Amino acid sequence: MKKKIGLLLTALMSTAYAQQLQIETVYKTPVSENENTSVVKVITEDEIEEKHTNFLPEILNQIPEISFTANGGFGQPTSIYLRGFDPKRTLVLIDGIRVNDVTGLNGAQFEQFILDDVKQIEIIESAQSGIWGADASAGVINIITQTPKKGFHAKATAEYGSFNTKKAGTSVSYRNDRFYILTSYYLFDTDGFSAAEPKKGSPNYGKRGDELGWEKDGYKNNTYSLKSGLFLTEKDKVELSFRGIDAKVHFDAAAGVDAKDLDDPFGYGLTKYVNKIHNKFYRASFNHKDKKNDFKIYYNYSIFNRSQFGGYSGNVGELGIQDRYNYAKNSFFIAGIVNQDFKHKKSAGSNLNKSYIDKGYFITNVNKIKNTVITESIRYDDYNKFKDKTTGKIGVKHFIKNDIYISANYGTAYNIPTLYQLFGSFVGNPNLKPEDVESFDISFGIKGFKATYFDNKIKNLIDYDFATYKYKNIDGTSKIKGIEASYRRFIKPLSVNFYIGYAYLDAKDADEKRLPRRPKDKINFELGWYPNEKLNTILYGEYIGDRKDTNGVQTGYYTVLNLALNYNVYKHLKIYFKVNNLTDKYYQTVDGYATAERSYYGGLTAKF
Repeated sequence: MKKKIGLLLTALMSTAYAQQLQIETVYKTPVSENENTSVVKVITEDEIEEKHTNFLPEILNQIPEISFTANGGFGQPTSIYLRGFDPKRTLVLIDGIRVNDVTGLNGAQFEQFILDDVKQIEIIESAQSGIWGADASAGVINIITQTPKKGFHAKATAEYGSFNTKKAGTSVSYRNDRFYILTSYYLFDTDGFSAAEPKKGSPNYGKRGDELGWEKDGYKNNTYSLKSGLFLTEKDKVELSFRGIDAKVHFDAAAGVDAKDLDDPFGYGLTKYVNKIHNKFYRASFNHKDKKNDFKIYYNYSIFNRSQFGGYSGNVGELGIQDRYNYAKNSFFIAGIVNQDFKHKKSAGSNLNKSYIDKGYFITNVNKIKNTVITESIRYDDYNKFKDKTTGKIGVKHFIKNDIYISANYGTAYNIPTLYQLFGSFVGNPNLKPEDVESFDISFGIKGFKATYFDNKIKNLIDYDFATYKYKNIDGTSKIKGIEASYRRFIKPLSVNFYIGYAYLDAKDADEKRLPRRPKDKINFELGWYPNEKLNTILYGEYIGDRKDTNGVQTGYYTVLNLALNYNVYKHLKIYFKVNNLTDKYYQTVDGYATAERSYYGGLTAKF
C-alpha cells in the first residue's frame, strides 16, 4: 500500500519531480528535464484532479512566481503576472495554438479555460523569444490536452456548490493501431456574485454585494473539443484538433459601481452589461518520425469574438515547418520556419481592419556532454510593419549528482505593440516600436529544494500617455528581478506530503516606482494526507504580501486557505468535497472588485 501511495505522490508532485515527465514546450519538441536548462514548472492532471480547480487562473496561482488579479469572480477579466511581467508579455498556447487575444490589451483570456480535459500545463520561465518569437519575454504557458489511450474510454463529471454553481461534462475516446478520436463537452453555469464591491475608501467597504442588495453577475461557459489522428504508416501521422469556447459573463459598470444587465449607472444612457464570447482554435498537422528526424508541418488558426462595448473580433493564422535532427547521442538541433498573420477586424464596434505578418526562422541546438547540458537558440523575425528582430537564448545546466544541479540562462526577447495600440481611433500611435527585453536567471536544486534568482530589463516599454491620450514608448529601462524558492517532501511514516514555495519580487519602472498589482512577497503551501489508497485530503493556500493597486490602495497582506477531500468509491468512481476560502477571508485583488466568500462544492468523477 505504501508503495502505491508513493507512486501516486510522485505523479502529483510535478514541481519537484518534473524530470520524470516529458516537456513538450521548452524547445518545441518533447524532451526530459535532464535535457533542459530553463526553469520549468509542470502541472499534471493528477494535481488538477486532486484540487478540483475548474479554471486556469486557479491552478496557475499555486505557483509562487505567478500572481493574478481579477475584476470580480467567475469569468471576469483576469490578469496573470509571471515573474512580475504584464499578462500580454506571456505567450499562452493550447496544444501549441496561440490563444493570446489579438483584439485585447491583456494577453490571453485566462478566465475562460476549463481544465477538465487537460493532461499537463507547462510553464517555461524567462525570455523565450529565441524559440517562440514575440510576446514570450516573461515565458510561455502551454496547456496540453488529453490524447486518447488505447481502447474505448469514457469520462463523466458533475459538480454542484455555492452560488448555485453547476458543472457537468463528458468525454469519449477510442484508439487503435491506425487511428484515434476524442470528443468532449463541458458546461459550467453559476449565478455568481456581484463583480463589483465598495472600494476601500467607501464606508461600505468590507460588505459583500449581497449584503448591499447588488445584482449577482452570473457566468456560463460551454467548452467543446475534438481531437483525431490517423497513422498513415508507423512513422507518419496526421492529426486534427478543434476547441470551441462559448461563454456569457455579466459584469459591472466599474470598480465599486454596481450595474444591472441593462443599466444607466453614469447617466449616459442605457448600456448592456453582458459580454458574449465565441473563441475557436483549430490545428492540423502532419508528423514524420524516425530515429534521426522528427519532422512536422502544421497550420494553427485562432478566432476571437466578444460582444462587449459593441464587439471585438480578430484572428491569428500560423503555418509552420520544423524538423528535429538527432545528429549524435544526446545531441540534436531543431530548425523551422513560421509564417504568422495577425488581424484585428472590429474594435469596440468600429471596423479597425488592420493586420501585420511575421515570417520567423529559428534554430536551437542541444548537447548533453556527460553531466552538462548546453543549449543555444537564435531566431530571426521579418515583419512587414516593424523593424526586423533577432533574438536568442543560451543556457547551461550541470548535474553535480543525479539530484543536485546548477543552471543559468541568458536570453533576449521582445513584445509587439497590439494593432489597437498602433491604429486605434484617437489612442493609436503607428510609430510605436517593439519592447526589448534582456533576461538572466541562475538556479540551484538539491532533491526537493529549488531556488532561482532572476533579473530582467525592459526597454521601450509601451504605456498609455495621459498627456497626449495616445500610447507611446517610455524612455529608460524598467527592471524586474527577484528570487523564487520551493521545497517539497513526502514524509513516509505519516503518509504526508508537504510543500512550501516563496517568491520575492522587485518590479520597478524607469523612474524606480514599483509596478502595481504585483505582490512583493508571495507564499504558497500545501499539506496533503494519504492514509490509504481510497482517501486523501489536501489543505493548500497562499499568502500575499505588500501589493498596491494602480490607485495606490493596498490590496495585500492576507492569507487564503482551501481544502479538498477525495474518496475513491471503487476503481472507476471518485467523489469529492472542497471548501474554497476556508476562513471566509474578505479581500480584493483589485480595489472595488469582489472575491468569493467561503464556498462549498461537491462532485463526482466516473472513468471507464
